[in-house]
Amino acid sequence: MATTDSSHARRPSPALKAWTIAVLAGFGIFHVVGGYMLHRALNILPIETATTAIEGD
Repeated sequence: MATTDSSHARRPSPALKAWTIAVLAGFGIFHVVGGYMLHRALNILPIETATTAIEGD
């Protein structure tokens, strides 16, 4: 088992850290907005109406 010396441990570059934070923030924003839009869509159009429209009655 290899041991790591904290003085020689590699840290991610600042650019990689910035990209990681940006991607996680973007994912969080899209997750919240998508959930809100889905919630509104389900309140506007009930599931039964949506499935009937798809099947064509």
